[in-house]
Amino acid sequence: MKRIREKYVTNPYFDPNLVKKVSTACEGLCKWVRAIEVYDRVIKIVSPKKAKLAEAETELARQMDKLNEKRSQLQQVTDKLQALNDEFAAMTKKKKDLEDNIELCSQKLDRYVESSSNTTIYMHIHYIIFSLHHIRTTPLRGFALA
Repeated sequence: MKRIREKYVTNPYFDPNLVKKVSTACEGLCKWVRAIEVYDRVIKIVSPKKAKLAEAETELARQMDKLNEKRSQLQQVTDKLQALNDEFAAMTKKKKDLEDNIELCSQKLDRYVESSSNTTIYMHIHYIIFSLHHIRTTPLRGFALA
């Protein structure tokens, strides 16, 4: 290509319009040589850019794989958190139901004690009420309730 650039492309008579006057076949060859010379210049600029593009696309694919892996891990953690929140809500409801039941039983026992004159029964009932109160204030399975 160096020889073509030095000898032909810089020559003012190597113009397709001038060569056409002499020979139409030579005009075609002249256009072809000039096009090859332009192509050579362009390919020298584009080739490194294509290589960088291929390298960047490879890196992008690698990073996208990492991103998808992290998204999968995040989804697993989110699912586990949702399951724990659902379990917590169910246990909180169960605790509330038990507390309501304890309160109802406590009220029934109080009415029974008020109507009963036996002191021993009265003491046993208060022990049961104390135990129920202790159960009510104990957190469920490691969950601290606010």
